[in-house]
Amino acid sequence: MFIITSLLLAGVNDVSLVEVYGATVFSEREIIEISNIRKGKPFRMAVVRGGEIRIKGLYESKGYFMATVRDSVAQTDRGIEVHLFIDEGPRARIVDIIPEGMESIDSLSLQRILMKSVPRELPTPYDEAIIASMEQSLYSLYQNSGFPLVEVVSEVKEIAPNLMVVRVKISEGPRVRIREVVVRGNDKVRKEIIEREIVVKPGRLYSFEEIAESQRRIYATGLFYSVEYSLDSLGPNDSLTVLYFTVREASPRYIDLGGGYHTPQELQAKAALGHLNFWGKGQRVELSGEASWNFMWFRQDTIPEFPRRKVRLTYSEPYFLGFRLDATATGSYSYDIDLEYEDYTITFLTRKYLGRFWSVSPGVRWSYSRNISGRPLAAPRITVNAFTQEAMLDARDNIFDPTKGTYGRLRLEEAGWILRGDADLIKAFVSLSTYSKLTRGGYFLAARLSLGHIEPYGRSSSVPYTERFTLGGDGTVRGYTRYSIGAYDPRGIRSGSDFLNANLEIRKHLSPAWGFALFADAGGLWKNLKSVDLSEIAVSCGLGIRYYLPIGPVRLDWARPIINYSGWGIIHLGLGHMF
Repeated sequence: MFIITSLLLAGVNDVSLVEVYGATVFSEREIIEISNIRKGKPFRMAVVRGGEIRIKGLYESKGYFMATVRDSVAQTDRGIEVHLFIDEGPRARIVDIIPEGMESIDSLSLQRILMKSVPRELPTPYDEAIIASMEQSLYSLYQNSGFPLVEVVSEVKEIAPNLMVVRVKISEGPRVRIREVVVRGNDKVRKEIIEREIVVKPGRLYSFEEIAESQRRIYATGLFYSVEYSLDSLGPNDSLTVLYFTVREASPRYIDLGGGYHTPQELQAKAALGHLNFWGKGQRVELSGEASWNFMWFRQDTIPEFPRRKVRLTYSEPYFLGFRLDATATGSYSYDIDLEYEDYTITFLTRKYLGRFWSVSPGVRWSYSRNISGRPLAAPRITVNAFTQEAMLDARDNIFDPTKGTYGRLRLEEAGWILRGDADLIKAFVSLSTYSKLTRGGYFLAARLSLGHIEPYGRSSSVPYTERFTLGGDGTVRGYTRYSIGAYDPRGIRSGSDFLNANLEIRKHLSPAWGFALFADAGGLWKNLKSVDLSEIAVSCGLGIRYYLPIGPVRLDWARPIINYSGWGIIHLGLGHMF
């Protein structure tokens, strides 16, 4: 007993090695991962046998029905070695796909589905993913063509060695039209607010796609925490049905609070108070404010100062002039002692959605800025009036914690011209972010590239200080303090008319609540295009801890410049991903 216990404590019954031989279709890593035989884990023969079954199932899903898996287990002084020998055998091929029961859908639609699902002409190598894709495509086709009870099942039959025929059996069920659309469950929210978001209309064929889009639009109002749909009971010969949308209301009033910290001694606070149904027809009103201050003020004999502060009042109308056109008016006041200006701004823009992912937003902006430094300047006060146009792409899978998709913005402004003001200039800004899965280990890659350019024309020979770009700090290049990148302007403040900013993050969830990120940021800011010098780009790197909430992660980042830096780094604390 003492000897057995000693061997167990020494780890000689743990798996010390797992090796795979004969695999060409799948990598050794893929096979070991699906086998669940892990190096360093206690050896169990049942685990090895279960792993062999899973490996064989993996090969069969790709058409290797004659694949065999053998194991060899050896005891060594380091532990137990597991060797897996695989004979893959020949791959089966699909020689024909035969639909059965397809009476209401034309052959052209079937041909399109086959072209989309099957990567090449028949015969084609067997792959369960092809069959599943074909089944899903047929199911979606029927669901969006009036058949809510359709069933699609495939059967595979071997007609000769390694030659397969796939029979797709379709039970269509009745073809149904919507007789009536009924909204229920609403109490304080007017029914017409819900009905105008529903794209399903009486008399149309049943379409799951239209129902899902209606659900999405109702949720997007922010007035409901639950939106469900149901149909009247359908018999085999029914051709009309009633569609019900059942909603559960959320509170239209909300309060948002946020905050952050940035090295060396800056605290930030944000607050917003809003209403999602202000006039009873889905109009939104929000009053928000933010400020930053030195949290060590109590060591001084003065009250705390707020070197940066901003107040904003926003009003939104979802159906401007009776059209499905979002209109938003915003008035704001901002004060920044580092930039030596305070600004009063009014904007009005409309937003038109072009499908699920694209939108365009034309608008106008009026801005009045006043210098607060007290120093004599050529233009201590300046007014800028501009036309604005923005195109946006938002194909992210989650706006708070995206793991795949794309987010992009293109913004153009033309100030002056017929709007006059004190400056004539054209401002362009473009930003593109992508999110993708990096490896099977749960790592995700997030990348962003942003560019900006301002061109004065007409009455203006230079860009006003208030319209220039700044760079550095959280949001652009972590590891550098706010406004610390670029050449100095005549005020002694770093600003410019052209900038480039790139960000890269590798994100990893360690658990549902915790995660981390490794990142690198780079950016350059120049006076104009002629002065652009890529050797002046500032680069920093760092790591961060994430604590995930439903509204996004609490983010604690540490970063430092890569070149010519001797400090210990900069810390940023905030809510939500930087991009």
